[in-house]
Amino acid sequence: MKLFHCIISLLLLLLLASPVVAKGDWEKLENCRLVSSFLNDGDSFLVEHDGEEFVIRLYFVDTMEVSMSYPDRVRDQGEYFDISDEDTLELGEAGAKFTEKFLRGRFTVYTRRRTGGGYGIRYLSLIEKNGEDLGEALVRNGLARVFGYPTLKKPPGLPDASRMKQRLLAQERAAKRDEFGGWGSLRPGSRQSAQLVDDESLDGNAASRANEIPVVSINTGGKLDINTASALAMQEVRGIGPVLSGRIVAMRPYESIEDLARVSGISDQTVERLSAYLAVVELEPPEYTASYYLKKPEEWRNREIAISIQKVEAQILPAPDGFAVVKAQTNYEGRDGGSILVFLPEDRVDLAIERFDASASPIMTNLLFYNYRGTDILVVQQ
Repeated sequence: MKLFHCIISLLLLLLLASPVVAKGDWEKLENCRLVSSFLNDGDSFLVEHDGEEFVIRLYFVDTMEVSMSYPDRVRDQGEYFDISDEDTLELGEAGAKFTEKFLRGRFTVYTRRRTGGGYGIRYLSLIEKNGEDLGEALVRNGLARVFGYPTLKKPPGLPDASRMKQRLLAQERAAKRDEFGGWGSLRPGSRQSAQLVDDESLDGNAASRANEIPVVSINTGGKLDINTASALAMQEVRGIGPVLSGRIVAMRPYESIEDLARVSGISDQTVERLSAYLAVVELEPPEYTASYYLKKPEEWRNREIAISIQKVEAQILPAPDGFAVVKAQTNYEGRDGGSILVFLPEDRVDLAIERFDASASPIMTNLLFYNYRGTDILVVQQ
């Protein structure tokens, strides 16, 4: 009996010492949007869903690097396509641009929130938009290699890892045949020009552009502001009837014309056609807010600015050594001014959160306005 208890105790110790990995279920996150960030490239980028922001990394595919920060990786990627380091970086820029345009409007993310390697915490994911997989689109255009993390558990309603791999390899063969991207357009004498990321290639059937929506009349003499136009006025645009105009009004406000894709019955292609007749009239942002400074960032970069901050929230995002990232929500004289990322010393994060949580009104703060890897941010100087 004593030996039995010893064995049981030993087993318990082993179990406690072993890491426990929870098997997460697949989540289908609809109506996601791309968030502009220095983190973004062709296969890894910041997205927002229902107020939550997180970085995702695509399963199965790998787009090229956009800098020589990791020379061995750049060289390895170039060998896959048999191109130079310089052309590899150019292909990486093309992949990032393609992904940015592919993800305009809203899209769906499938994820189990498994973390992938690389810089910071990134959730491995699949991206679908209008029935098309982003990874397949990248490979079909010769902008990514079939290389990376597979899905170890079949996503609901999507192919399993083996079938997805076969689909990607078929797309790669087609890209080689047509000499797209790294398989041709970056090589001297190729019959394909580098027009991989123009609007035509992203919209699928370019012939559908011929079916433009004619307008009977628009009383304003220009584009209608979808945030202020009446439902009746919008019905003067052919293709918008009483039901659809009512839905448009019900979904106000809109930050951009692309937000119309949130309305039931309006696809991304319809948004593009409607953009000839509808628009979002931009109001002047409130002073001392993120929106105010981000409207003309070149005027403020590398300068200390005064900004009115309502609250800050910690973010799980990469930052320079010694710094952490928070998102600052700005507000001035009762008007929302949008948010902006802030780098601040790691030991001051909790204090900053407590300070703004305790204040019933925004706090005017002086911070450095700085561009970090292509993204405008604020910095608390040490």
